[in-house]
Amino acid sequence: MDGDRSQGKSFPPRPPKSGQQEKRGRQPRPKKDAEKAEAPPGKRNRDDHDDLPPPPKRQVSMIMGGLLDNDDSISAIKEYERKAVAAQRYPYIHKGIPTISFMDKDASGLDIPTSTPRGHLQIHDCDVAKVLIDTGSTVNLIFLETLDRMGVEQESIKPTSRPLTGFTAEYTYSCGTVRLPVYVGGISKLLKFIVMDKPAIYNAILGTPWLHEMKAVVSTFHQCVKFPTPPEFTPCVEIKE
Repeated sequence: MDGDRSQGKSFPPRPPKSGQQEKRGRQPRPKKDAEKAEAPPGKRNRDDHDDLPPPPKRQVSMIMGGLLDNDDSISAIKEYERKAVAAQRYPYIHKGIPTISFMDKDASGLDIPTSTPRGHLQIHDCDVAKVLIDTGSTVNLIFLETLDRMGVEQESIKPTSRPLTGFTAEYTYSCGTVRLPVYVGGISKLLKFIVMDKPAIYNAILGTPWLHEMKAVVSTFHQCVKFPTPPEFTPCVEIKE
């Protein structure tokens, strides 16, 4: 009898047709770590949460600048260069400067801290309010209206016109300079101010020249400035509004 001719015989599996794949059983899904391919050098995986910065692609240097006292004469530039070279060859180590620190109580009473501290200072023979302590200013500024209200004579102002450059590279010209004493914490400093005939919300601005003279430390969060004082006074004085 013919019957089932396939009985007792084995046949090779039929090859899949073109465009079709061989059916297989369900395979277990690989783990997520096994799926993650090794990232090429210089690149990181999306799930890599390390805090390392990416390698820099280019360098952006300073494109403009000037001397702190706005004196851009040839002699002033050469003198500045000599001092810079001497400071690199023979660095000066400051000694005897006490440690200045800020604590939580220094920020008491500040609901919304502003960006820079400001306060009352005695300039000349006047108690001047709204004096801004600006770490980004390379000069000390005082405004002509402030000098008029202080009773400073016009003869005390040396008429000089120098450009002041803002962060947008716009120029504003001064109308002169004046030297006035500033008293705070038992220390007096005779400062050179650039006089501006412009309206402003501050009476004066004390920049880095005064901060360096006082060896002062500024905390924008605590809204105060601290600096060392002579032994007969408080070891550290703070300026707050």
